[in-house]
Amino acid sequence: KLSFEGQGGEIWLPVVLVILLGWFSNLPWPEVDPPLLAMRPLLLIPINILLYLLIFRWFVAFVRFNGNRQVSFVGSYWPYLGYYLLYVVSMVSIIGWAWVMAAWARWHCRNLVGDAAFSFHGKGHEILWRCVVCMVGCILVIPIPWMIAWLTKWFTSQVSMDDGTRAQAETLETFQIEQPGHGSPSPEQTP
Repeated sequence: KLSFEGQGGEIWLPVVLVILLGWFSNLPWPEVDPPLLAMRPLLLIPINILLYLLIFRWFVAFVRFNGNRQVSFVGSYWPYLGYYLLYVVSMVSIIGWAWVMAAWARWHCRNLVGDAAFSFHGKGHEILWRCVVCMVGCILVIPIPWMIAWLTKWFTSQVSMDDGTRAQAETLETFQIEQPGHGSPSPEQTP
């Protein structure tokens, strides 16, 4: 069971700054050169990424598993910025962004630290076709909420939490001892 225990007052400054930076990047400034004005959103990317990282760390820190398990996000700024920039550049390739998104999700999961390890199992081609179907469905406007819910459920289902039980089960299967009399060594003969 998951629960979220965060309070709005704990994160208001980064959220307000994200909103203000978005507003600032769209302000018309007649006295500024148009090419420089067009560069404004690009120049704000490093600041926005820092704010998004703070918001994500706050969100993860206040998610509780089964009422008491706590997880924290330890990913650093430069890889986060790098994945974001790679994602933006990969949009030019039309389909490469899906593989970048899968790698970025795996990076997020690797940087979640707590009582359990997290893994993202989705692949680029799986993300690609689902996002294409979602975009086509969103053209009709009315199914937008159901398309977003469908896509979110799939992404969520691709994250697994390994608290040791899965690894333990794999270990038992790997070293399983067959019963005597079935053409296998007895437990006494097995190292």
